[in-house]
Amino acid sequence: MGVPLPKGIVRVFKADKAYNSLEFIGEDSIDHTPKDEKVTLNTGNAFDISANKEAKNFRSFSNGGYFADLNLTIWNHKTIDAEVVVELTNYGRDNNQFDWKTTGLNVEKVNAGLLRISRVFKANEKMSYIWS
Repeated sequence: MGVPLPKGIVRVFKADKAYNSLEFIGEDSIDHTPKDEKVTLNTGNAFDISANKEAKNFRSFSNGGYFADLNLTIWNHKTIDAEVVVELTNYGRDNNQFDWKTTGLNVEKVNAGLLRISRVFKANEKMSYIWS
């Protein structure tokens, strides 16, 4: 059972077992939120993880749309393993023909216009994914 949340700042902490204390990891603002609604917080961007999306080889088709090859490169620059989550806006809506199962990525279709991709990357691991 959810509770309503007032407009304001949400601060996020995690347990730091090495010092037996809480470590501040970020904060975000929220609007008034009714009970049972989902809240998404952005607590910051990791500076040691990068993701680059590039579309190339555009090919038109008859109704004015196009196909393109998508190249997604993800690099964990950290010295420890890290779960990486990338959100891709799918401007073509349901026109994606990607075979996500071949990538080893966990792909969630959030809605018609948004894909959420996640995977644990090993320390210093860099991978590129190409879909045609």
